[in-house]
Amino acid sequence: MTDAPAKHPLVRPLLLAAAFLGVVAALKYSPVEGDLVRRIVGVMSGALVVFYSNYVPKKLVPLAAMRCNPATEQALRRFAGMSMVLGGLGYMLVWMFAPLASAALLGIAVLGSAMALVALRCVLAATARTQD
Repeated sequence: MTDAPAKHPLVRPLLLAAAFLGVVAALKYSPVEGDLVRRIVGVMSGALVVFYSNYVPKKLVPLAAMRCNPATEQALRRFAGMSMVLGGLGYMLVWMFAPLASAALLGIAVLGSAMALVALRCVLAATARTQD
């Protein structure tokens, strides 16, 4: 029995970027109006955040490269992934349902809040590590 050849780590991100650019290019030449195009691109951006944030906790790091207890680091990765997935979903919902005039600001506020929570958790983890 032979294992399937390992995929290069850039295959999935490049395919996703190509799909994103393909949809944007198709929208540019479609009969869809400008406001709907902005909403679609906003929802796709949120989906991109969700996709990559879902990958964060699953990425294995060699134990030698970790700076703290492996359980602590994995818990931090899970928290970051979950927070950013929820932030990305919130961003998508804002672009779907909020008034277009305020969608960009609200979307950034939702996603920025998730990022701020992750940053705060990282600072707290680093502070706890230095106190030990």
